[in-house]
Amino acid sequence: MKRLPLLIGLGAIVLIALWAMGFYNGTVGLNEDVTKQWSNVENAYQLRADKTKNIVEIIKGSAEFENKTLREVVEARAKATSITLDGDNLTPENIKAFEQAQGQFTGALSRLMATVEQYPNLQTTAAFRDFQAQYEGMENRIGVERRKYNDAARNFNTRIKRFPGNLLAGLFGFERQGLLRGPGRHRERARHLVQVSRAAPVADDELLAERFLTPEERDRVRAAIAEAERATSGELRVHLEDRCEEDVLDHAAFIFDELGMHRTAARNGVLIYVSVGDHRLAVIGDAGINAVVPSNFWNDVLGLLRLHFAAGRQAEGLCEAARMVGEKLRAHFPRRTDDGNELSDDISIG
Repeated sequence: MKRLPLLIGLGAIVLIALWAMGFYNGTVGLNEDVTKQWSNVENAYQLRADKTKNIVEIIKGSAEFENKTLREVVEARAKATSITLDGDNLTPENIKAFEQAQGQFTGALSRLMATVEQYPNLQTTAAFRDFQAQYEGMENRIGVERRKYNDAARNFNTRIKRFPGNLLAGLFGFERQGLLRGPGRHRERARHLVQVSRAAPVADDELLAERFLTPEERDRVRAAIAEAERATSGELRVHLEDRCEEDVLDHAAFIFDELGMHRTAARNGVLIYVSVGDHRLAVIGDAGINAVVPSNFWNDVLGLLRLHFAAGRQAEGLCEAARMVGEKLRAHFPRRTDDGNELSDDISIG
């Protein structure tokens, strides 16, 4: 009997060691997924850079082409290809620098493609026609690889953030991986962006978004979203996050894009974004719905949410907001017989 406590203690140590080993091996596997997918992202961008180099050489041969536009492409390409990252330095700061460089290259290349339309002699060359045919495919591949990378990075980040794994993450040297955000450009997707920020941030904590609503409250909000969409072709989503580490409008528009809300046929998607720890809100209405609602409508939705949230009535606020948005969607985008539910009614948590 005297040895029983010792055996129990040893057994507990063995169980903890096995759990720690399992956590480490599983997290290493997720980290390898991130690294592999990042390689695919860089390959997609590099393919675009290689193809662009070839077309630049062809355009240089046109004496009348605008040198300024061509020079911007050459300089932006050089900067974009000078930044390479490996799996050990995918920090948010490094990812942001990479994206800024690639974003400048994307903008310069878009202006180049638009300018070439003014030069029929260039458009008729076989090399340019080939590049033009491949251009959309390259951009689509970049978009696909970016989304796959973000999915892998989110899985990794969630694992090292959740208790009790977060107790070991720092000990093993696991750090948060940066996400591809596309700063600024996502605002072009949504034509209306508003935010309200009134309260001070809450104390640092984990899983704030997951604790924001109880399971019963989540069911109520999902039911309210389904009811709001019942007689309309419009789509409504709610997204919750612990904190927003960048401009809330850019990030909310990024989420709008990631959730596929810009793909609705009538451009009538609406996103309610909540950064729980920062007490920041954003409502995004796509071009179709924003064109037909009163200019103060989105601020009214935000005001309603703020009042309910301040009183601790999170579910009631989201349900009321869904009702308000649903009324406008039904009035301007009534459901047709061939309409289907294009997006999930679930509350997404990032």
